[in-house]
Amino acid sequence: MITFNLPVHKLTSFLRLFYCLGIFFTYPIMMFPVFQLIEHKWQRFFAAQEEGGRRHQMVFRACLVVVTGLIALMGMNVPNFGLYLSLIGSVCCTLLAFILPALFHLNRPGKRMEDDKKRIRADRLDKVIIAFGVVAGLVSFSFTLKGFFTEEQEATAKAAA
Repeated sequence: MITFNLPVHKLTSFLRLFYCLGIFFTYPIMMFPVFQLIEHKWQRFFAAQEEGGRRHQMVFRACLVVVTGLIALMGMNVPNFGLYLSLIGSVCCTLLAFILPALFHLNRPGKRMEDDKKRIRADRLDKVIIAFGVVAGLVSFSFTLKGFFTEEQEATAKAAA
């Protein structure tokens, strides 16, 4: 969303281009764990057809890529799809990046065996990270909701005109 608010300039166009390229080239990295998990569940099916197992595996991966492409195409037809993604990201990404790791570290096993000063310092840092994640998530969530209402008001104004 930040790149859309930048002024129109050649540098901005290059920035958007490299941002898109970055997303394009990270897609295989993001999908690799998905492929691994799903293929592990379907391992019996692939092993049963040993001769064509590798071919079936490649077809299966191709089908997953096509499905994600279809989801992206459906997303293009949803008005304000970027805002929906931002809404989901404001909740899920702050949970996954800040809140849950610090919470798990705060409740780690073997915590009592650590030095008291180190433990207290680590616990305080975990609490600061959790607080930062909560604040960042709420700020992102509120700006996204503001974006929804702004888009809705602009659409209403265009319809009335």
